[in-house]
Amino acid sequence: MSSSDENQTDSQDINARKYLTEVTSIVDAAKMSLVRVNAYTDERMTVGNGIIYSNVDNIVYIFVPYNLVHGASYQTVTFDSGVSYDGYLIGEDFTSGLALLACYPPFSVKTMTLGNSDAVVDGQYVAAVSARRQESSAAISAFGIVSSSGMYRTSILSRIYTDLLAVDFSITEDMYGGALMNIKGEVVGILTSPPFQGITGCGYAVGINEIKLIYDQLLYKGSVTRGNPGIVYREVSYMESYEKNQLDIPLDQSTGMLVTYVWDEGASQHTLKAGDVILSADEEELTTAQVFRKVLYSHNPGDTVDLVYLSDGEKHSISLMLK
Repeated sequence: MSSSDENQTDSQDINARKYLTEVTSIVDAAKMSLVRVNAYTDERMTVGNGIIYSNVDNIVYIFVPYNLVHGASYQTVTFDSGVSYDGYLIGEDFTSGLALLACYPPFSVKTMTLGNSDAVVDGQYVAAVSARRQESSAAISAFGIVSSSGMYRTSILSRIYTDLLAVDFSITEDMYGGALMNIKGEVVGILTSPPFQGITGCGYAVGINEIKLIYDQLLYKGSVTRGNPGIVYREVSYMESYEKNQLDIPLDQSTGMLVTYVWDEGASQHTLKAGDVILSADEEELTTAQVFRKVLYSHNPGDTVDLVYLSDGEKHSISLMLK
């Protein structure tokens, strides 16, 4: 190559760097907290992604897809450096489609910075990132906009709704278990397969706020129990004034959960209706959706939860048996 050709190549590289964006740095930083997981059964080996969620007393905890490790005899975890160590299954949660592994690498690792999935708003920019692929050492990334969190059944076999974020781009199977990042470089969700009755062409991620509760139970119990009220709800604090007017909700009402849907044969079928506002649960004021989730995650099916709610402008109290 001539000197002029080399200078031209250098110039092109410099020009290319001018087009690097804040998304580029977010994707690069996320790779350090993503791992590739190989799960082995007697018949085959399956490869997927995981995110480094926490590091407690030099034990690294990693979230991975439930379907990746369920039924596997053992797993290996490959860090971004290319070094691999055994992973040990701590617990699984079929409802969210997630499982938790433990790994003991003899070096420090970078955990994901956790965001707030309830603060995600429609139209916000996000980036999806996977771990490096073994055959190419290249990660898969995508960029687009996200919807605010919604409640979906992750499987036709599940009767419990999980908080998911929907994005305007497809998530391939190679990306399941990867991270959904906001522009601040925080993880707001873990990429997952489309839910039952999901929207064709959209990708999905389990909201990080729900994952925070799942983590606590998997870490200490190895499984997840949660009471199911049989409703879909959203925060009143995010409602516009015209929405409150239509439902006769006081304009100064800034807390509570608006009931948007009640299941047939669900726990709330004959007590709550769409348009009601749940103000408190077990005497906890419902200032955010996360407060309500914490109450539900503290109960088992068959337990009762004490609710105070507004219906048609009047306040009511009930003890609701969860399913």
